[in-house]
Amino acid sequence: MVRTLGHCAGIAVVVVALTTTCCILYGCVLRNKSLHNGIECEMTWSSIRFILLPSPLDRQQQQQQQQQQQEEQQTCSLPFCYKLLKFTDARDERFDPIVDYNRPYQEEDVTTFHVKPNVNWCKPNNLSGKPGRIVLYVPGHEGTYMQARSLGAHGTTLTRHGQDLPRRKLNILLRRLWDGSMNASARDVSDFVFDVYSVDFGGEGGGIHGSRLFAQTTFVISALERLAEECYGDDEPTIENPQEFDIVIVAHSIGGLVARRAALLVNQKRHEHGKSPLVKTVITLASPHGGVPYVFDSSIYRFQWDIQKKKQEWVLNHAQHNRIAYNLVSICGGLRDELIPPSSCRVDVNVNVNGTNEISVLATNIVIPSPGGNHGLLSGFGMDHNAIVWCHGVLSFVRQVIHAAEYDKILKLIQETQRVIAATDGETCNYDCQNIEKEKLLQEEYGWLRAFAIMTSMLYNSQLSLVLYVMNGILHCFFLFWRRCFGTMRKEQMSHSYFFIPVLSSMIAMVTSVGNSQLGFGSILFLAFNAMNVYYGIYYGIFSYSPSRLVMMLLPWNTDPSSTKSKFETSTVSPSSTTCHNRKNGRTTTKLILASLMVVLLTFAIVFKEIMVVNVISFGAMMFITHTVTTMCYIAKVGFATRNDPKSKRITRSIVSTLFLLFPILSVGKIIFALSLLTRHGQTKAIPYMDFERSQWDSLSCHARLCEAVSFLKYDLPRYTAFICVPIHLFCVKRMHQVRIREDHDQFAKKD
Repeated sequence: MVRTLGHCAGIAVVVVALTTTCCILYGCVLRNKSLHNGIECEMTWSSIRFILLPSPLDRQQQQQQQQQQQEEQQTCSLPFCYKLLKFTDARDERFDPIVDYNRPYQEEDVTTFHVKPNVNWCKPNNLSGKPGRIVLYVPGHEGTYMQARSLGAHGTTLTRHGQDLPRRKLNILLRRLWDGSMNASARDVSDFVFDVYSVDFGGEGGGIHGSRLFAQTTFVISALERLAEECYGDDEPTIENPQEFDIVIVAHSIGGLVARRAALLVNQKRHEHGKSPLVKTVITLASPHGGVPYVFDSSIYRFQWDIQKKKQEWVLNHAQHNRIAYNLVSICGGLRDELIPPSSCRVDVNVNVNGTNEISVLATNIVIPSPGGNHGLLSGFGMDHNAIVWCHGVLSFVRQVIHAAEYDKILKLIQETQRVIAATDGETCNYDCQNIEKEKLLQEEYGWLRAFAIMTSMLYNSQLSLVLYVMNGILHCFFLFWRRCFGTMRKEQMSHSYFFIPVLSSMIAMVTSVGNSQLGFGSILFLAFNAMNVYYGIYYGIFSYSPSRLVMMLLPWNTDPSSTKSKFETSTVSPSSTTCHNRKNGRTTTKLILASLMVVLLTFAIVFKEIMVVNVISFGAMMFITHTVTTMCYIAKVGFATRNDPKSKRITRSIVSTLFLLFPILSVGKIIFALSLLTRHGQTKAIPYMDFERSQWDSLSCHARLCEAVSFLKYDLPRYTAFICVPIHLFCVKRMHQVRIREDHDQFAKKD
């Protein structure tokens, strides 16, 4: 009877595992085939031409950098290797005189050219000579300056293909741009013009580590100051004499966080010099203001925390005058956005509570959906994460927001534009209510099961899945400890823990609002079971029945049972001497791994000496990389060493099964940051982040000698090593020592 129940429980485990896994896979297929159909929004067409502008530095810094370039012959001419470019439509003749067509940005590049030297690249060559309103585009994670072409097309209303735009109408638009009848101060939005500039981070992934966001913020600030100096000059507005001169920032994805921090810092700096705020409006497209759901590095959250701190400082400094730092308009992509959910795009609804006027709006409420009868086309489910930067309806609304400028006008524009969805009680539906209504609409379009699979398989659930994975591992460890102390350890109890642990972790995640609070309990439960599938795959699969002889030979500490057994069978060496011999071999292997990594890194530093640099920072980065990689090897080693499944090793295997996935995910951003510190430009980019860490450390109140003794903890990598890597490393070494002693005693007992 007990055996029959055990077989039934095992079958139930397999059925649940297959069901939850198939649900996620089915949702991914549905998203790619029907929801993300590529035609959810009308595309903006543009005739691309970008102009690479000089470095956003003052003249003294430019002279110093030119001298440094001549001495060191560096190839990167801009600070941090970032660039500032200007978009102009190829059909627009206003900026033809400043384009150097003989100097393309890259070979065989017909869209991007250098600017001619000693020219004013801000003012157009037309009858008025006045530029449009200045708009700076900030790309997001792995974004490029090319994303600004659609926004730039809306700056002049040249947003249609030549076949869709009659020649006569095109000539009228070009003539009005030339004679100045279309300008930045036009009252009618149809006559309004804005010039688009874009920063280019070279496709850098800002979501990998926070140091990149701090470096990008520094460059955006310098770009804003450079634009103000070149475009406004002596006509810059002051607090005593405010004028209609300002810069609007439009940012995508995580670039919205960079834009917010840059706007706060540049406005605060200008206020200290008696000038009015330079950035009055920040428009973000699918930016994660409520938390980045797909990153795991702690430095990203420190960057977001610093934004909130800067807002509080602004409120304290300007409480008497009730000054606003800037107006923030957050546009969310909607349910089709697979990276940023609507709940993460939401900003504070209270006006001027944190120093900014913040408004959240769904793209589905400002864009007329495309007609059609297929799924996803009948109603506005929004657009995916990248489509929002070229969606014609969204950018048309952005153009109106840029023209409105003032908060009251922006709020009135939103109220007039968006299609307000009435709630069940007949009242006006707010942002959260609109999200709920869209989810209901998704169920009506696809059915409950398909809608459930789509929402559960979204990529932004990866962070929640990792949290559930860790909670499952911790609960499973407690379960094993309880069974070890108060019960028996039978294999059929695996099914018991498989069913109740995901339910318990889902309840904890639901109550504590961990991860994405937009999901219901059913979706969280399915994610918990999928996390449990991965955990059990590592616990009962990789670490239990792996062909681990080769793996054990490659990892530190040689503990292969066959090798240990052969030594006892062929010799009369005592267990203590065998333990010492194995320990010596393990230390030798560890030293070889460390030495090999150091030799490889030093070889790269010598071969690529023009790029890489050898100093204290790079040496510390190399030590961090070697120690982190060694710790990963030790985690795997402890897991493989417990594959014989004795009772005393199950808790250890549970811990390392959790660390086996968690530690590499938490360390990947740190390792990439450490690799960047091996190069000259990487260390240059890290300066703003290190300055931030030093300022945070100096603000702490502690004993002088104590702070001096632990001053190395002010930086990210040493702090991560001291509090994460070293404890895990010591735990693994201790467990390996215990495993070795037990194996030696077992082999000696068998010999007797």
